[in-house]
Amino acid sequence: MHTTQTNNNQNGVSHIGTTSSVDTEDNNDFILANTSKSRPNWVRRRIHGACSKKTLYKRIPILGWIPQYNKNCALSDFVAGVTIGCTVIAQGLVFAMVAGVPPQYGLYTSFMGCFVYVVFGTCKASAVGPSIMTAVLIFETIGGKGPQYGILLSFLTGLIQLLLAVLGFGFLIDFISTPVMSGFACAGVLFTATTQIHNLFGMKAPNRNFIPTWVDFITNISQTNFKIWDTVLGITCLLILVLLKVLEKILVPLGKLQKLFSAINIAGNLIVIITTTIISYYVGENEETPFRLTGYVPSGLPTIQVPPFSYQTVSNATTTFREMVADLHLAIFVIPFMGFLETITVCKTFNEDALSVDATQEFLAIGLSNVMGSFLQALPCSAALGRSAINYSSGVKTTLGGLYTGVLVLLALVYLTPYFYYIPKATLASVIIAACTSVLKVEVVKQMWRTKKSDLIPGLTTFVVCLTWSLQYGILMGVGVDLLSIVYHAARPKIYMQKTKSSKGIKYLLVTPDRWLVFPSVYYVKNLVTKCSVRHGVPVVLDCSHIYGADYTAAIVIRNLIQDFVKRHQPLFFYNLRPSVSYIVSSLSVKDFFVYYNLDEFDDVLKTWCANKESVRGQKNQLY
Repeated sequence: MHTTQTNNNQNGVSHIGTTSSVDTEDNNDFILANTSKSRPNWVRRRIHGACSKKTLYKRIPILGWIPQYNKNCALSDFVAGVTIGCTVIAQGLVFAMVAGVPPQYGLYTSFMGCFVYVVFGTCKASAVGPSIMTAVLIFETIGGKGPQYGILLSFLTGLIQLLLAVLGFGFLIDFISTPVMSGFACAGVLFTATTQIHNLFGMKAPNRNFIPTWVDFITNISQTNFKIWDTVLGITCLLILVLLKVLEKILVPLGKLQKLFSAINIAGNLIVIITTTIISYYVGENEETPFRLTGYVPSGLPTIQVPPFSYQTVSNATTTFREMVADLHLAIFVIPFMGFLETITVCKTFNEDALSVDATQEFLAIGLSNVMGSFLQALPCSAALGRSAINYSSGVKTTLGGLYTGVLVLLALVYLTPYFYYIPKATLASVIIAACTSVLKVEVVKQMWRTKKSDLIPGLTTFVVCLTWSLQYGILMGVGVDLLSIVYHAARPKIYMQKTKSSKGIKYLLVTPDRWLVFPSVYYVKNLVTKCSVRHGVPVVLDCSHIYGADYTAAIVIRNLIQDFVKRHQPLFFYNLRPSVSYIVSSLSVKDFFVYYNLDEFDDVLKTWCANKESVRGQKNQLY
């Protein structure tokens, strides 16, 4: 069989004939595989690699740094761990309140992730436990159904995360763009604050979506159906917390004073909760308290038990596992990705080398945290950006700081739960709303407007759908809009056309697509090239410098395009076409397929073509 090389020949131009062999020296699309090895040997090598010391240290990171652990690291981790422990106790109660479950489940969610991440985590600052964004999704999914749904959701979330870790599917998170995440985060923050607006004013909070909740709130306010003391307490606490954050920013240039306010701000939530709890305790000691309280929190550690794969309802009817999974809807898939996304965001923010973040290992760590936590009645957990920032600023050195955090939560469960009864709900609501005011970032909209206005479309789509329909469907709609945008741009590449002259003065049309040729775009390119080539009637050069790949459909269309040019007696040349793409096209036995790599030699080709054209024209004139 006749073969012709498609790389640079002596003249700089290649005429592809029947078939072609490709020089793959610089072509990454071709991998030489040794097929002489049997499949059992390949499996054996994979198993040996998985059990190697290198893999063991990679999948259990604590083995790498624990031999160098010293007193300085231990002291720093202890201080940071205790600081986070005090913070997460308050946030655990807030988490349960937002998720719509009894308060003890927020504390149950606050310790197992800390212990697991010590061994399997890679980011020293990552504070794993309850997350407000996850709580919002849980509330939207299981609101009013009971905590057993949340425990099962934790188990299924962990299983999916472990499965994705084993399959190495960490790259899937790349399909959620920054505009979509910004839209989701803003909607989630507003939704979170909305869930607490009733508690801030001492009213009973309905399990409703964003708009119905505000309608119900305005109706109750207009009818003065609120408690005056809860309102005064909640708004006072909210103003104090917001004022602390404002003072911290104002006093940044003042050095030590600013550090003092930073410390007070970090402990602000805890100070407000302790103070109002003491007030509530003494006010209600001899008479009925004027505040709506958190209520009874069971004392002691959670019992170890299998996640509820079915349960008995109040009417003694049995809800099966299939029915429970059906009730969880898309949360089974959304929450694993959202939890992982929060964790990866923390790792990239606080890791010394953001590029070295191992997404698979983080999937493994968070997945194990959720699976093991579900056996201790925990809800889905992830790394929380706010607590991780406090952890980092507290000087944590290793993930062992999580050990002290987990132990402190366990001590609180054993000894402090009787005092949680007196925590006013208005105080917890103020803590949540204050946190929302600091997280909401409106400037993202301005940045997207200045950089690329079209990025506002997926962001605003996500934001609007989240608030008007559902948080889960909102992020799916945002991702869908992003994918449609990608498909549209793939189907409509930008094509630059320029009518120019060679060094010999011969006119030709230079056509430059800005991306590779695949089936959604190739017909568009063909029609545009055909239209312009017929209009100008000169040789056409297709600059393939940006065409990194092609598929079968593209090869068929290129063959048809070449045939159309041959029928019109108009030359078509391909400049700087990659060998892998040349191979795909030439495998269809395409004739008159010209590829060149040298512009100087191309001038000679054009000159020869013009000479032949003039000769043919002269012969026709002699005939007439």
